[in-house]
Amino acid sequence: MPGAAISLNSSNILYPHLALQAFLIFVGALVLWFVVIRPDRSSSGFVGRVASQLRQKLLSRGDERAYEPRSVAFIRISFGLLWIFDAILQAKPNMPSDMISQIFTPAVAGQPTLLASIIRAGLYIWRYNPVGSDVTSVLLQAGIGIGMLTARGRNVRRVVGYVGLIWSLAIFAFGEGFGMLFVKGASIIGGAPGAALFYSFASILLIVNFSEGDDEKARVIGRRVVGGYFFLGALLQLLPFEGFYTSSGISGIFTAMSTMPMPAGILHNMASVGTLVSASPTLWNVIFILVFLVIGAVIFFDVAPVAGGLAALGASVAMWYFGMGLGFLFPAATDPNSGVAIFVIVGALLVPTILANVSLPKLRVPSESRAFATLASLLALVVGVAPVIYSLPAAAASSSSYLALSDGGGLVALNTIAPNFQLSTSNGQSVSLSALKGKEVILTFLDPVCYDVCPVMASEITTAVASLGASAKNVVMVAIDVNPSFTTRASIGQFDAEHGLSNISNWYYLTGSLQALNQIWREYSVVPTVGPVGMISHPQVIYFINRRGVEVAMTGDTGSASQAVKKSYVSLISSTAKRVLSA
Repeated sequence: MPGAAISLNSSNILYPHLALQAFLIFVGALVLWFVVIRPDRSSSGFVGRVASQLRQKLLSRGDERAYEPRSVAFIRISFGLLWIFDAILQAKPNMPSDMISQIFTPAVAGQPTLLASIIRAGLYIWRYNPVGSDVTSVLLQAGIGIGMLTARGRNVRRVVGYVGLIWSLAIFAFGEGFGMLFVKGASIIGGAPGAALFYSFASILLIVNFSEGDDEKARVIGRRVVGGYFFLGALLQLLPFEGFYTSSGISGIFTAMSTMPMPAGILHNMASVGTLVSASPTLWNVIFILVFLVIGAVIFFDVAPVAGGLAALGASVAMWYFGMGLGFLFPAATDPNSGVAIFVIVGALLVPTILANVSLPKLRVPSESRAFATLASLLALVVGVAPVIYSLPAAAASSSSYLALSDGGGLVALNTIAPNFQLSTSNGQSVSLSALKGKEVILTFLDPVCYDVCPVMASEITTAVASLGASAKNVVMVAIDVNPSFTTRASIGQFDAEHGLSNISNWYYLTGSLQALNQIWREYSVVPTVGPVGMISHPQVIYFINRRGVEVAMTGDTGSASQAVKKSYVSLISSTAKRVLSA
C-alpha cells in the first residue's frame, strides 16, 4: 500500500542492484583468473612477475600455505557457511527498510547516551542509502563467507580475517546494540552478547599463524571463549538490576519475542517455558546460574572435555530454541543468533577428541577453481566496502539529524508511485499531485485546529525548504487536512494565517469533501482516529515525492517541543529533500 513505508517490498530495486554487482564481480574475477591464475602464463616482465606472485599466494604454492588445526578448520568452514547464510538473510526484499524499524531502532532503546549516539550514527549511514547499504552488507558477508571457505595462503586468509573482524564488530555495535549488554534484561538465554562477537572470534583465527603442534593451543583458546561465555551468562543472571529474580523479569527472557510474526508452535513453547519459570523466579534463576557456572568451569578448566562439551551443546540448543526462537525465523533476522555460533565453537572442541583416531576424507577441489572463488570473494569485499567509505562524508555532514532519528524519524520508503489527489486551497485554487510533476513534493497531513504538534511540523518543513536556498524553487510543500470534523476552506485558511503560512508561495494547505479526503487518507495510510472527547489522532508523517511523482522517502515526526529536536528535524527534512532533488 502506498505510504506504508516499512511494509514496502523493495525487491524491485534491491535485486537488480545485487544482480548487477554480482555480475560485475564474476566478470572481474574471470578476467583476473585468465591474467593471474592460468598456469601457462609467462612470468617475464613486470606484469608477469606480479601475476606470478599473486598466483603463488592464491594457489598456496611453496611455504605460503597456512597450517590449520582440525578444530580451527571446523570453525572456519562452519562460520564460512554461516556468513553465506547471513548474506542470504540480508538479501530478503524488505531488509533495506526493515533494518531501520526492526534492527537499528530497537537497538537504541534503553542504551546509555554514548552508545545510543554511536548506534544512531550507523542508523543515519544506513538511512542515507538503504538499498546501497543492504547490497554492501550482502556482498561483504558473502565475500567473507566464500573467502573463509576457499582462501588457503596466510596473507589472503589474513585479508579475509581482518575484513571479517571489522565487519562483525560493526554489526556488534550497530546491529546488535553492543550485544544489548548495557540494557536491562540482558541474558545469554535471550541471545546476549549476540552472534557477532563469535564471528569476530572465527575471523581472528584466520589472522593467527598456527604452526605444527599448535592443535592444543587452538583448543585452549576455544575453551577459554566457551567457558567465558557461560561465566558471562551466570553473571548476567546473578546481577540484581537485570531483574531476573522477579516473575516478569525471568519470564520476559522467553516471552520477549511473543509479538513477533513467527511460527505459532515455537511461540507457544517459548511462552510455556516463560509461564513455568515465572511461578518460581528465584529458584529458576538460581538453577540457571548454577548450570552456567558448572558448564563454564568444566569447559574452561578442561575437567571433563566430552561431558562438558555435550552439556554445553545441549544448553546452547535449548537456549537457541526456547530463548531465541531459532533466531533466523524472525522476519528481519540477519543471522541465526548466538545459539548456533556457540554450538559451532563447542563442536570444534569436541571434534578432535571424538575423531582423534579417525581419518576424514578430504574434499578435493582443483586449485584453480578454489583460486577463482577466492578472487571473487576478494572482489566482493572491495565492491562492498567502497559504498561504505563513499557514504561516510555525507552521513557525517548530516550528523545534526541524529536527534530526529532517535525521536522517531528515519523511516524510508522506496520507489512507490504516489497516489494522485485533487483538492483545494483556502482561496479555492485547485491543486493536484499530477500537476506538480517536475517539482519535488514534500507532503504531510495536518489538523487545522491542532495547536501543538501540527504547527511544529509545518514550521519544520517550511524552515527546511527555506534552507535549500536557490533549490527551494523546485520544491512544493503540501499539507492535507486530516481532521474529519474541520474540512472547510475557512478552517485551513485560519491555520495558515495563525502560523504565518499564507504568504509562502510554494506552501499549499489543501482540503476537500470528506469522501475525497477519506480516500486519500486510506491511500497514504494516515486514517485519523476520533477520540472520546473529539480529539483527533493521526499518523505524523512526511512523504518525499520526486519530480516523476514517485514516493521515495517517508519520515516520522513527533512534533516535539524541544528546540534541539526541532532543529534536528529541520536538518533531517532538508538533507532528505536535497537527496531527492539530486536523484
